[in-house]
Amino acid sequence: MQLPTDPKATWPPPAHKTAYTDYTLRAAWYGGDMEVLANLYAAHLSNPFDRRSAFWAEQTRGERRTLVHVPIAGDLAAVSANLLFGEQPAITCEDAAAQERLDAILAESQAYNTLVEAADAASGMGGVFLKVNWDAALAPYPILSIAQADAALPEFRHGILTACTFWRVLQDDGQTVWRILEHHEPGSIETALYRGSPDSIGIRTALTEHAATAEVEPFLRTGIDGLLCRYIPNLRPNRKRRGSELGRADTDGCESLMDSLDEVYTSWLRDIRLGRGRVIVPEEFLQFDTTTGSPYFDSNREAFVTINTPLGEGATAQQITVQQFSIRSAEHLATAQELVTRIVTSAGYSPQTFGLQVQGAAESGTALRMRETRTYQTTAAKAQYWRDSLADLCEMLLQVDRLHLGGRAQPEKPNVEMQDGIVQSAQELAQTVALMQQAQAASTDTRVRMMHPDWGEEQVGAEVQRINDEQGLTLPNPYELGEA
Repeated sequence: MQLPTDPKATWPPPAHKTAYTDYTLRAAWYGGDMEVLANLYAAHLSNPFDRRSAFWAEQTRGERRTLVHVPIAGDLAAVSANLLFGEQPAITCEDAAAQERLDAILAESQAYNTLVEAADAASGMGGVFLKVNWDAALAPYPILSIAQADAALPEFRHGILTACTFWRVLQDDGQTVWRILEHHEPGSIETALYRGSPDSIGIRTALTEHAATAEVEPFLRTGIDGLLCRYIPNLRPNRKRRGSELGRADTDGCESLMDSLDEVYTSWLRDIRLGRGRVIVPEEFLQFDTTTGSPYFDSNREAFVTINTPLGEGATAQQITVQQFSIRSAEHLATAQELVTRIVTSAGYSPQTFGLQVQGAAESGTALRMRETRTYQTTAAKAQYWRDSLADLCEMLLQVDRLHLGGRAQPEKPNVEMQDGIVQSAQELAQTVALMQQAQAASTDTRVRMMHPDWGEEQVGAEVQRINDEQGLTLPNPYELGEA
């Protein structure tokens, strides 16, 4: 789509209504704001067939009792991001100059932190956009930035992103809404400012009309053939919207389970409140506050005097009665654990990843992989979407650096290897290296790099030389000496 020209055009456009309906529901659970959840389901009460959340819908029909929300969607997103980028991916270029410059760009722009944030958002919203920006007045390096899925209007052809319009609200007073739109096409970026209403885009105005866009260029030639952005889906297919290029969130299809989990915890806390011990005493046991005149009972008092308590028949009615209601902790805990387990497995993870069904002592990396096979299969599937997009984005960073920021490194597409998140012990690494040596399946250089992945080229080279010297591999061949 081109930038809108009709001031009365609905925003977001009707063509993206179904996607934005999904985003609204995902954002409510991902954000974890109880007021947002309650208001969202209140808006759906007019539809008698809407049964997506019996518990949250019930809270909007009358009295809103004290509620408890379990942020399971946020927990899933955090675990997903940590599994993908808890260890930095290995990004390598063939050209040494390109490698050095790319490492500097990624470090200075804190790109690895950006990747963790992006993966978190992708899990909760079904996907995320990453784009390359530059501002010579702000930083001497290109910047990798995140665009949320519910703030973008992508265009796909044959599953490939061909154009995208990013937008965000600059100012909203309830009546007038200022929006900035950034339209990406191959080789160009066009930016526009609109003054409209909550439901319509409004009129296009000069960028200088708002302080936030006064310094923004309305049109840029990137000098790059493709788009300076990529869409990374969390997972596909999108089972709810079959045929869609957009990804699915980890919580898609789990809304009723998450709703039930909130209901269980709310019921549990209600039991705790109602189960607090009560002391029932006769009126004669009460004392009066001389300041307020209100009666009260001092439960810490050791002796009671001047109490007019009748004796004989019926005296038991005047005694102190302790009332303690039962708290169904075991039942609530079992139900909550079952719901969490079901949500976690539906999202594609092993319960052990979330501390469930864990028994016995700490395990080795091999045993952990076997126990959490489902988790690592899901993470590997997600990594496939990230790998190629990261390689493209890194090449874009080098291209923008050379074309617009005076960089000298020749751009190239690097190789990206995602890490599995399992940290092996020194013993496990040593056993692996020993087996590879026995099988003559790896050189001394490779084995040193495996044992010391944080070493630089000089350290690795020096260690290889020392090993070769100790094993006598650098001594001259005696047969060659004899011949000489």
